[in-house]
Amino acid sequence: MKMEWKKLLSSERFKDTTENKSNPDPRSEFLRDTDRIIYSSAFRRMQDKTQVFPIPKSDFVHNRLTHSLEVASVGRSLGLLAGNYIIKKENLNTEFSDRDFGNIIYSACLAHDIGNPPFGHSGEKAISSFFESEKGKKILKDLEDKERSDLLLFEGNALGFRIITNNNLSGIDGGLRLTYATLGAFTKYPWESKASLDKEEGKLDLEHVVKGKFGFLQTEKENFNEIASKLGLIDLGKNDLKIWCRHPLAYLVEAADTICYRVIDIEDTHKLGFISTDEAVKILLPIWEVSKEGNYNKSRLDNIKDEGEKVSFLRAKAINALIYMVIEVFKSKYDMIMEGKYHGELIKEIEHYDLVNNLKKTAASKGFDNPTVLKIELAGFDILGGLIDTFITACKNPKYIKSEKLRKLIPQQFLGENNEWDKSEYKQTVNICDYVARMTDSYALELHNNIRGVNLPIMQ
Repeated sequence: MKMEWKKLLSSERFKDTTENKSNPDPRSEFLRDTDRIIYSSAFRRMQDKTQVFPIPKSDFVHNRLTHSLEVASVGRSLGLLAGNYIIKKENLNTEFSDRDFGNIIYSACLAHDIGNPPFGHSGEKAISSFFESEKGKKILKDLEDKERSDLLLFEGNALGFRIITNNNLSGIDGGLRLTYATLGAFTKYPWESKASLDKEEGKLDLEHVVKGKFGFLQTEKENFNEIASKLGLIDLGKNDLKIWCRHPLAYLVEAADTICYRVIDIEDTHKLGFISTDEAVKILLPIWEVSKEGNYNKSRLDNIKDEGEKVSFLRAKAINALIYMVIEVFKSKYDMIMEGKYHGELIKEIEHYDLVNNLKKTAASKGFDNPTVLKIELAGFDILGGLIDTFITACKNPKYIKSEKLRKLIPQQFLGENNEWDKSEYKQTVNICDYVARMTDSYALELHNNIRGVNLPIMQ
């Protein structure tokens, strides 16, 4: 069995039933996806969400928004290169262009972190940890196994899929109504949470499934089922679990993300003074040195006097080198990918992955364990866990005056019809987690402090 590009590159829009095409748009459907994502409120909120390091007074260090823009730029380059190769190999030049591939991956990359909660990488763990607590266990005890798994392995990728495909304030069915192709490329982990949990516990033997990661909640399972069917993804389901192979372009979205955060974490670490310029040069320069693009000339680096610019120059060269290394791996694994048999990570198979791994080790030891970073992460546990506990308690005990006032703070889109909560305790809980996870760092902190009387809001 082999996937077909005519299906994989479907430009039809999820849940869009309109047929009026009387006003043709000069943009391709995939380029329109980009605009829909950029102008969404969820995308805009990423400007106040921590990427790795707490957002300092300096405007240099990356937040979720700037990270996503940079990943999209790298993803577009990967898409253009991959598209050029695929079109020639599959003789698709009369139907698609390399720009189609570039725009699909660009859109998917823009949205790849749209579901991540506040306070960086620890945000997901903070929410999951709440459900491992005694209070959390009481909430989960009456849920079905698959529903419990969603909350015990709370995952930003799954919430991202919920955000871009679910009803929003406009009430439009299908959320942003992106193309099927972009939704497929976006979904890095096309399986449900129970598959991941079973893999972690040794109950599932399937190499495609990644421990601790999944792509959609039970509330959106049927949505992804429809998308997978439309795209022709290969069904790998096992033991009554929903599992599909990845869309081929999802591997390039993943690679773009990894390239950016591995390299740019070093640039941020240097900017914050956690590593010296010499240390940064020592681990970035070798990636440029082994580049096969033939543009290595160390005198260009030596001529740069500003230390920040020196590191930025090497950041650019390292990213460029890694793009071409990844594409070579993509080409070599192409047939396996199209048959749904590949289950690795492209960047981990490049010839010089040890150099990339050095970036990871340095950022972890010199940056991620910095006291300031740790304090933000610890605060995130208290703030996110506290907000979820507060609002779930209010929903479960609606007769109390405080509960009634807390419920009034929750936006309409997270309430059931006529301001009544869905009778499903699972859906109630997911709605609360959704509400809290969409918050920015600043808003989550302010709301947490306000409702506890630490800081009182000031009337404008």
